[in-house]
Amino acid sequence: MGSKFNTKIFVMGLLSIFAIASCNKSSAPEHDHVWDSGTMTTVATCHSEGVRTYKCTVAGCAQTKTESVAMTPHSWDEGVITKDATCSSTGVMTYTCTNSGCGKTKEVTLHKTDHDYHLETINKIPDLLESGEAELECSMCHETTLEELSAHADFIEQYDNDLFSWKYESLDTYLPTDEDISPNVLTKDGEVYKDDKVEISNGHIKTSGHALLSYSFNSDKEKIKANTSISFNGANADTRVETYLLLTNKDNHVKKTIKVSSDSKDWTFTNTEENILELQENDNLCVVVSNNNVGISEGDLSITFTAECIHIWNMGEVIKPATEEQEGIREFTCISCNEKVQRVIPKVNPDDPDPEDPLEGYFDFTGKTYNRFEGGIEGNSWTTDNGHTLHVEVTKPGTNIWEGGVFVDTGLKTEAGKAFNINFEVSALEENDFEIVFQNKQWDETKYKTLYTPDGEVSEKINITEQNAGTLWLYIQFGNAVNEVVITKLSIEETTPDEPEPPSGDYFDFTDKTYGRFDGGVQGNTWNTDDGHTLHIEVTTPGPNIWEGGVFVDTGFICTKGMTINVKFEAARLQANPFEIIFQNKQWDETKYLTLYSPVGKVDEDIEVTEENEGTLWIYIQFGNVVNEVTISNLIITEIVEE
Repeated sequence: MGSKFNTKIFVMGLLSIFAIASCNKSSAPEHDHVWDSGTMTTVATCHSEGVRTYKCTVAGCAQTKTESVAMTPHSWDEGVITKDATCSSTGVMTYTCTNSGCGKTKEVTLHKTDHDYHLETINKIPDLLESGEAELECSMCHETTLEELSAHADFIEQYDNDLFSWKYESLDTYLPTDEDISPNVLTKDGEVYKDDKVEISNGHIKTSGHALLSYSFNSDKEKIKANTSISFNGANADTRVETYLLLTNKDNHVKKTIKVSSDSKDWTFTNTEENILELQENDNLCVVVSNNNVGISEGDLSITFTAECIHIWNMGEVIKPATEEQEGIREFTCISCNEKVQRVIPKVNPDDPDPEDPLEGYFDFTGKTYNRFEGGIEGNSWTTDNGHTLHVEVTKPGTNIWEGGVFVDTGLKTEAGKAFNINFEVSALEENDFEIVFQNKQWDETKYKTLYTPDGEVSEKINITEQNAGTLWLYIQFGNAVNEVVITKLSIEETTPDEPEPPSGDYFDFTDKTYGRFDGGVQGNTWNTDDGHTLHIEVTTPGPNIWEGGVFVDTGFICTKGMTINVKFEAARLQANPFEIIFQNKQWDETKYLTLYSPVGKVDEDIEVTEENEGTLWIYIQFGNVVNEVTISNLIITEIVEE
């Protein structure tokens, strides 16, 4: 019985195995599977992979395969700060995935916060020119740091602080033409400085007279320029104040006055380049606030002064010599504030003269210069460097255009009828104006040639006339400006003189038609007619009044009542000083035809002749009491006839 049972089980097992094999066995012949696009049999999530199942599409084939599908990204919420960041430690932001069944979290580090600094102490109080220093402390971690305080003077910020150089005063009287002021000391009452007419408090002023606020400049700097900002806001619609900015010295002498207020309740003044004040040690910046004769004026007032050094550069130091392969560097230092600036030294040209041996053919300046730094000016100097290079430095400017410079006697004797070519190279440290003048002696007669602020290679021709014959001098003049100029490779060679241009038939011929009116025995003033149709006038010694100094020209043109005359000419001047060109009927006795003030360039003017000014037409070129040099050329006078 048992044997029969086992045989049956065995037979049934074989049948089962056969059935399974038959289910998986492909009825298709042998082939390469061709898979369909697959079906997602298990969906991927952010925390588990998915499954895609592919089936073979060949007829009779039942083969399948599966591929894993990558997990999807987490969907993070906006996060929660789980640890606050401070100025001394980082914080933590925790984010949680919002996908169903996930719950995963991540942490992101938060950067440290900025320190919350507040003013702890002032180690150095700033003034007008030098910055100060403050110590700041963080309110969270108590760390300290230093901060630079900008250099300035401020009425509100620095009010009633003995460490600053502010003064609070009044004036009994004040006129903007006053040359001196006499301040009164105010009495301090709590936080207010006052007398019977003036009250000054922090950022506020009340006056029925003349309030005076002053800031003293006590630095040892040579010279600075101050910028100013002032504003006023009247307490009521009727408030008006007259306000003036003054520059005074330690003796309360007024050096300059600038009106800063406007005829309105509220106004602001900020200086421009034209009214920047230049201060020296112990000068005062003063603000006068007057009630403008309207009873009591009151309002908020702010005053801020800032400044910068007017640099005075030394001769400079070569910190990197120039070679044939590379440029060099010369460093200049301001002798007042120690600021430094660098300038490029050009590469060495092998064709240039040896610095130790001036090139033959170039002028040798050695022993041929002398000084004209008038008025005992110190700090100005010149050197001849390598002999053929003249290096001139003016670190302290003079008080007028004539002061400061160097003369060079070239030793060249010139004669009328000859001409010379002058070639040299020039460079300047600053852009300030300077002159290079070639003349026949130190400063007494007509110049040969004047070059204004030349730069680079210069080539000029000089024609010698009777007026400028003599020994040739070279004069480098700086006037009242700081600069440093180098002249090198000077050569002077005789050449063929220019033929004088004959006067045009259309232009007026000035020859023999001029005479002078240099009253009072003024000397050094000259004129010449050059080529006939050009009038050249020079006043080197100004007269004491506006009537003194000038030249008359009798044109011979007869003007009668009812005529209209047209005058055309070209004018040029050496200095920016004013002059007049006057067309009139005789030397100075009656009504003028026309007065032109400092014309430059081409001039085209009409003159109507009346009964009062008819007669012979004269021209008067008047310089008044100033130095100048004026040229008038190409003059044409015609009558306008209506057709």
